[in-house]
Amino acid sequence: MSGLHPINLRASHQSPWLLATIALPILGWIVQRGVSTVDLIVSKVDGVKDQVTETSNNVKVIQLTQDTQKAILADHEARVRVLARAKPQD
Repeated sequence: MSGLHPINLRASHQSPWLLATIALPILGWIVQRGVSTVDLIVSKVDGVKDQVTETSNNVKVIQLTQDTQKAILADHEARVRVLARAKPQD
């Protein structure tokens, strides 16, 4: 039985070495992958945010253009009514 005791003791001393040489690098790699994934997600969200801003600006330009066109049309219709009233009836 005394022969088993040193083996168990030896195995318990190898655990920190095993952890330091195998588990920690694997853990570091996993954390690095997680950080890379988060960075990729953030860059995609930033791209989407830029597209939303651009789309919003385009919508504002379209609304402004429509308002201008409505004003031009209303002015034209008013002039046509004035001309129609001024025209002598035959």
